[in-house]
Amino acid sequence: MAEKITTFGAKLYRGTYATANIVAQVGSIGPIDFTRGDVDTTTHDDNWSTFLPGKWDGGDIQARIAWDPQDTNHIGLWTTDTGSSVPTTALVTWFVVCPSKADGTKVSSLQFSGYVKSFSLEANEIEGHRILNVTFKVSGLPVFTPDDTTDPDA
Repeated sequence: MAEKITTFGAKLYRGTYATANIVAQVGSIGPIDFTRGDVDTTTHDDNWSTFLPGKWDGGDIQARIAWDPQDTNHIGLWTTDTGSSVPTTALVTWFVVCPSKADGTKVSSLQFSGYVKSFSLEANEIEGHRILNVTFKVSGLPVFTPDDTTDPDA
């Protein structure tokens, strides 16, 4: 039977391993949902529709963050485009690191290029955290690295 792995300790980073800036207080990351379109190859003589696989789309990745207006990485998420008269078109490298062994000795990572597509602040709670929901648009091929022992924060 496969070992059950907890997701406690999952982290979100901005930048590469060498220049990693952790986006702290992440409550949840995901879902990660890659999709592939269909290319219709049906001709007028066909009785059945025929298809070929289309291009992959990295989709969107959501993160739920306990918003800290004093955290520079949180402020960076908020002000990426909102403080600019000209929208930013540069892609940013992001990666998600999570345990791949129950004892935390190994981690897996998903690195992708993308941009902040949307964000929303949840309603204020009396005794809770202020929650920022961030959606990232994945651009290009994400790279999954299983059981890598390198965690920039370790």
